[in-house]
Amino acid sequence: MVDYETWIYKVGGDPTGSLNFMTTNIQTAVNLANSYVSLGGASSPPGFSVYNSWISNLKVIFHQTLLYNLATNTAVMARIDSDLSVTQTLDPEVRERWYTLGLYLNYNPVFAPT
Repeated sequence: MVDYETWIYKVGGDPTGSLNFMTTNIQTAVNLANSYVSLGGASSPPGFSVYNSWISNLKVIFHQTLLYNLATNTAVMARIDSDLSVTQTLDPEVRERWYTLGLYLNYNPVFAPT
């Protein structure tokens, strides 16, 4: 029996404890972002070009991971931009996260497009 009032109107996880929205693609996006950060901008992680095949939602997960990672810096952003040309993207969801991060970190290439 599920208490739908609590599930819908209260804060917390699902009352069954069985919902899991993690997918292999989401984990790949998170791992790629964390790999870029751990390399500190010195090099690119293997398989980075998979980013170009992702739908917008996966790209947003990648960028949200960068945004929430306190070790993300301008060297990491420069490496990602060099590899993936994110500053020139037309995807508004990606731009919103990328430009926000760039402004926060004082990453000069995002100033004009922002």
